[in-house]
Amino acid sequence: MVSLITKRFNRALIIILTVLRWLLWMAISINIAIEGIELFLAKDVSHIAMSAIFFLLANVQIGLSRLLLSMEDSELAEQFLFISFFMISAAIIEIVDLGLDRAVTQLSTGSFIAAFTTVSIVEFISGVVATLLAGYSLDRMFVSMRRKVWQIL
Repeated sequence: MVSLITKRFNRALIIILTVLRWLLWMAISINIAIEGIELFLAKDVSHIAMSAIFFLLANVQIGLSRLLLSMEDSELAEQFLFISFFMISAAIIEIVDLGLDRAVTQLSTGSFIAAFTTVSIVEFISGVVATLLAGYSLDRMFVSMRRKVWQIL
């Protein structure tokens, strides 16, 4: 009886992780659209919050890596540690993106149209790269978690 309940729970968890992957990529698409809107409006929306969230998620991934080491699953632990590097990189890029956004704000008031355009494009690209790195990291985390659940099942 317990085995049947555990199997149902694990299958439900697999479905939840699959749905989360789809929602993740929808959120990434929306965030990239927001970056595009920022490009045209020269507005700072959420760089500090995104950076903090990315650092927290990297910490979760590192914590899962430690848990897997205690479970003697060093291969999966190494994967979680590796994907946390992508998340940390995304967090740092978001901080740089904030600085670029401040530069865009300063350049928008002057007569530096070429510099304003160039920095705006670089700021947009850095925001997209940070979003994609974080998305990739979370996607791999969900895939790894689903694989672990399948192993347990």
